[in-house]
Amino acid sequence: MFQSNSKRAALIAKLRQALSELPVGDILTYLDAHRLTGVADRRNLTELLAVARRLEERETSARFSAIWNTGIKRLTAEEIAGIGTETRNKIAKRARVGVRRLSDLRVNFTPEEQARVDAERSLLGAIAALSSVKERPVDKPTPTPADVAAFWLKK
Repeated sequence: MFQSNSKRAALIAKLRQALSELPVGDILTYLDAHRLTGVADRRNLTELLAVARRLEERETSARFSAIWNTGIKRLTAEEIAGIGTETRNKIAKRARVGVRRLSDLRVNFTPEEQARVDAERSLLGAIAALSSVKERPVDKPTPTPADVAAFWLKK
């Protein structure tokens, strides 16, 4: 991969400098990073960029996102605000995959094992529902405590 750690550190420093000078909303392409570092291997270049990105985010308030087959983008304020939504979408998707994988199992579990599978599937289902960002239509307004009391006292 690299001759020495000092060479690797120098390459990361170059990439960090490029990321710190990157205007908000612009992209440091893989081609630009290759020209800057001279690293031709895409896997090694991606690893160096990931390290530089983590270090730069830790030291500054800048946030970056990897753009598939393009490079690293410095996020705008609006895009930074969307990090939570993006993360919840990923969590919800992974939880749904887990529920699917734990469903329809044709295995003879012991009662304890079956209870554990059921509990895991239930927890993943709850995580998927809680982390889903889709808005659900509401048929009726949520009743107030006074409405609930009036309902039970109506008899």
